[in-house]
Amino acid sequence: SWAFKREIRLRKSATYWDRARVEIGSIGIPSIEDPTAQIMAFRTGAVDWVVDATTGYTAPMLERRAAFEREHAREIASLREAGLDDLEVLRRLPADARATIHAMPAFGTYFYNFACGATLKDGRPNPFADARVRRAFSMAIDRRALCERVRRTGEPPATTLIPPGSIGGYRSPRGVGFEPEAARELLARAGYPGGAGLPMIEILFNKEGGNDVIAQAVARDWERHLGVRVILDQRELKVFREKVKSGDFMVSRASWFGDYGDPTTFLDINRTGNGNNDRRYSNAAYDALLDRAAEERDAEARMRMLEEAERMLVEEEMPLAPIFTWGTIQMFDAHRVEGLSTHPRQEQDLSRVRVRR
Repeated sequence: SWAFKREIRLRKSATYWDRARVEIGSIGIPSIEDPTAQIMAFRTGAVDWVVDATTGYTAPMLERRAAFEREHAREIASLREAGLDDLEVLRRLPADARATIHAMPAFGTYFYNFACGATLKDGRPNPFADARVRRAFSMAIDRRALCERVRRTGEPPATTLIPPGSIGGYRSPRGVGFEPEAARELLARAGYPGGAGLPMIEILFNKEGGNDVIAQAVARDWERHLGVRVILDQRELKVFREKVKSGDFMVSRASWFGDYGDPTTFLDINRTGNGNNDRRYSNAAYDALLDRAAEERDAEARMRMLEEAERMLVEEEMPLAPIFTWGTIQMFDAHRVEGLSTHPRQEQDLSRVRVRR
């Protein structure tokens, strides 16, 4: 049943083939637009699960969760070594209100686009046409500091485009991490020692979603570690999108969320001519790998080809610089609510959910 702006209610089907296994008779999904009101509804017991608990005070709540984990670090390490997932680990620890907030991984990645064409939109030579320059700039981003000190909302740093562990049978490459000294050496080999000879580096972004503070942090890293000068080009969202789609940028913020559970949902956006290839990246060897994988009938051999394609992207060619894996902030008491999945694709089978009263 559905009541406009009030509630959706799901009821157990009398004709479902496995009806005996479903423990919950009905699930109410109230419409609560204000994030703070959602948190209060959880804390007062009016709701059992908040699927998006992002608020202006998410960071302090996550810090309290981190303090809880530090207090139980030894037990947590032992339980994880025994093969228990994070929610089952919590169920073996004392119930604590601090542990009811969860930073859950999502099937998406935040990254920076590098324009890959020989010239920029205005005709200037493009230094990012050189893969060595792109790698150097990626290696000069301190992703962990950005996630822990700037974002503070639980997202893990990313060195790959495809979120690790999100696709069965797929082994993620290492990517490149924060290596400022190696970045400077690479930039010098590309002909720009200490950043000399490079134009002003322009980062295009829109303010919404904290993109402004991310750009400020990345700019500081590049100026400090590479010796370059950076311009922050903040635009209204509509203008930002138009500039990205028309290729009118040097570096721009970007995100991608997978549509289906296969590596190609991420890898295809870097194919030559793909409508989502905002970087204008083109590499015949990369395209050929994807073509071969599309024709490969052996599932394991196909995965190895796709792994090599991503390795090429995030360790050699670097048309984009992964920064962090997106997450969702949820609230529920793992001692009471069972059956939820922590898988990055967040495909929840509600027939498996149980609530202990």
